[in-house]
Amino acid sequence: MNVRYLDLDDRSREARVKLDYGCGRWKVSCFVKSHNHDLTPPQFAHLEYRNNKLIAYFKSQFSEPVMITSLEVYERSASCYFTRNIFKEIRNEFQRAGALNIKLLSTTLDKVEFSVTALGDPAKDRRMEVDRGKNLFSCSCKLFESRDISCSHVFCAMKFENILEFPDLLIYKRWTKNAKNEFISTEMPVNDDIERVLKFRVGALASNCNKLCDIACKDLADFDEVQSELVNLVIRLQSRKQGKSTPNVNVEGINNPFVVKSKGAPSKRSSWRKKRACSN
Repeated sequence: MNVRYLDLDDRSREARVKLDYGCGRWKVSCFVKSHNHDLTPPQFAHLEYRNNKLIAYFKSQFSEPVMITSLEVYERSASCYFTRNIFKEIRNEFQRAGALNIKLLSTTLDKVEFSVTALGDPAKDRRMEVDRGKNLFSCSCKLFESRDISCSHVFCAMKFENILEFPDLLIYKRWTKNAKNEFISTEMPVNDDIERVLKFRVGALASNCNKLCDIACKDLADFDEVQSELVNLVIRLQSRKQGKSTPNVNVEGINNPFVVKSKGAPSKRSSWRKKRACSN
C-alpha cells in the first residue's frame, strides 16, 4: 500500500495540519491557496455548526474508520466505543505507544510498577502503576486525569500485560457514542432562507429519531410504546393538514378512519321534475 494512504480515515483526506512532537506545536504541512474560500456569512454560521454536529454524530454511529496503527486490537475496540473526534486523539496515543520502551520496576500480588521511556530519549521517564485486581491504571503524566483520555504509557503497559480488552475504567462516558442525551433544537431565525431551514429541520428530526430508534429497539415494551405513539402522531399530523379529526389506533395496525356523516336533513331533491301546467 502506498504510504500516502496510511493516514486515511473513512477514505477521505484529513486536515493538512500536523502536530510537531518535538516542540509540541501544530504546524501546517501543506498550504494550497486555491483551496481557500470566503468565510460563511454570519447569518448562516449557526447552520454549517449544528450541521457539523449532525455529520459528526452520523459518522460516529454509522461508519467505521480505517485501522492504521500496529495496535489494531486496541484501535478497533476504541472505534466501537468513542466518538470519531475522540477516537482520533486516542489513536494518536496508540501511535506514540509504538515508540516507547517499558521496564518492570517492582511487582506484588496484585500491583505492578513500570518505567516507561521514549525511544532514543530515556530522560523522558514516566512511572506507570497497574492494579491487576481492580484493573486500574495510573500514570505520572496525568493525561487521563486532566483530559479523560488514556495516554500512550497506559497502552504500552496494557501491551506488556497482554490485556486485549479495553478496560471499562478507561472509557469515559462523556466521550462515548451514546453520551448524547440532549435533543436538538429546531429554533431558527425568521429571516433565514426557507430551503436551508427545511434542510436543518430534516437533519434535526432525523438525529432525534435515530436516537429514539436506538433506545426503543432494545426492549419489546419500549418498541410497542414508541411504535404506537409514532403511528398516532403520523395520523394526527396528517389529519391536521386535512382539517379532520381521527381516533387513536393501536399498534396492531392502522384502521380505516371513521366516516363522519354530514349534519342536517337529507336533501329532498330528486331527478323527477314536475311538468309545467297551463295558467289558464
